Amino acid sequence: MAPREESLSPLDSFLAPVTPSVRATFTPEQLASLQYTVERRSWRRHTLDIRLSIPVLWFGRFYLVLVGGKDRRMRPRPTSTPIWTPINLLVIGGVTATGCLALLSFTWLIQLDFNFSHLEAYPVVVPFKQDRQAC
Repeated sequence: MAPREESLSPLDSFLAPVTPSVRATFTPEQLASLQYTVERRSWRRHTLDIRLSIPVLWFGRFYLVLVGGKDRRMRPRPTSTPIWTPINLLVIGGVTATGCLALLSFTWLIQLDFNFSHLEAYPVVVPFKQDRQAC
């Protein structure tokens, strides 16, 4: 029975997919450097951490991850992935449109008059009563 990944050290979890013959070629200095690098990974702890898996008909499941917090990286990194891709623009536009629609709906609801005291009351016909005295 293989040990569970949660019980392994961070370095052992990182090296688990590496074949034993390749793992045996690492020098102690390389393993120490890998250990330092793996322990410094703090991507699992964020101030804001929202992870959703959404089933979508005919497309399977999609996932959405929103993480945020203090940038703890050593140096600034260049942007490796462009933000203005067609899918990103579609999502940003959809979120913006939904927000605008919600804001317009909210302002419309605020302007409605929910005071119904000005309406007149109309009598209701009760089919099994013959006259007003029977009511």
